[in-house]
Amino acid sequence: MSDAEHIALLRHLREDRWFAHRHLFAHRHPDESPPAHKELVEAINRPIPRLSIEGFRGVAKTTYTEETALIKAAFLEFHNLVIIGPSFPRAADRVDAIANESAVNPNFSKDGPWGDLRGEIWQAGRIVLASGICIQALGRDQAITGLKFRQWRPDAFLIDDIEDPEEKRTDAEREETWRWLKQTFQPS
Repeated sequence: MSDAEHIALLRHLREDRWFAHRHLFAHRHPDESPPAHKELVEAINRPIPRLSIEGFRGVAKTTYTEETALIKAAFLEFHNLVIIGPSFPRAADRVDAIANESAVNPNFSKDGPWGDLRGEIWQAGRIVLASGICIQALGRDQAITGLKFRQWRPDAFLIDDIEDPEEKRTDAEREETWRWLKQTFQPS
C-alpha cells in the first residue's frame, strides 16, 4: 500500500466508524448486520460525554464497545480507559478480549494501518499499547479515587453490565452500587 493509500485508509477509518468496524473486525461479524448494529456504533461514537446504551442480551453491545475501545485507542482518542464491570474478573475479561483482538487481528499487527499495537504491559486487567495508551479493569464498588496510569487520570470509561443478572443481590446492595455511581464515580 502506498503512503497516500495508507493515509486515505486511516482517514476513512477515522471518519466512518461503521466502515471501521466492518473493515477491521469482519471476522467477528460473519453474518450481515442488522440496522441496530450500525445505530449502536453511531451512538457509541457520538461526541457525548455520558451515554447509556440499553438493549436486549445478544444485541452485541459488549462486542461493539470492545471494538470501539480498540479503534479509539489506535487513534489516540484517550489516554487511560477504565472498564468497569460487576467484578474485577468480569471487567478484566473485557480488557482481555481487547488485548486478544489487538494481538491476533492482522489489522493491528505490524502490517496493519497503525503498526503493531502491543506494548510493554500485558497482564490480566491492564494493557498498555505501544502508543502508551492504557486500558484497565475495575470492579463495581472498587475505589476509583487516586486511580492513575503514569500522569493520566482516567479520561474514558466503559461500564459494562454493572449489575450481573445472574447475581442474587439485595435491594440494599443495589442501592449501594447506585450510591457508588452517583457519589464516587460520577464526581471523579
